[in-house]
Amino acid sequence: MDKTNIILGIDKERIPRLDREIGFEIVELSQDLSSFSAFITEANYKLAIEFDLKYHLSDFKSTKENERQNSILTVEGECMYDYTDKNFSEIRIRRETVNWSEVDGTPGRRSNVYVDCLIGGINEEVKYKIREPL
Repeated sequence: MDKTNIILGIDKERIPRLDREIGFEIVELSQDLSSFSAFITEANYKLAIEFDLKYHLSDFKSTKENERQNSILTVEGECMYDYTDKNFSEIRIRRETVNWSEVDGTPGRRSNVYVDCLIGGINEEVKYKIREPL
């Protein structure tokens, strides 16, 4: 499996949320810092993927004098990957975290955790019970 293609494929599908809320915008995806783990499932031609995508950010709300530095957005989630069709499905973002340094060197951090919930008492069936590391 090609790391670059998997990471770029997930990146293309994801919807950024947290970065804009706190005055940052994404500059670029860091393929070197991003990672994923693939797992075999009982589904034919599908792998479960857990991913950590890392993005370099720019501080658009601050002036040059108080601009936050070394800002990185980490997006943690999971999805399914059909390796025959090379497409992604069931993408779920679990957490987005932004880390940065203030002008005085103090570390800053903000995180959003996303939880799937069901309304009306309908149980969602677990699709795959087997999940072995690839």
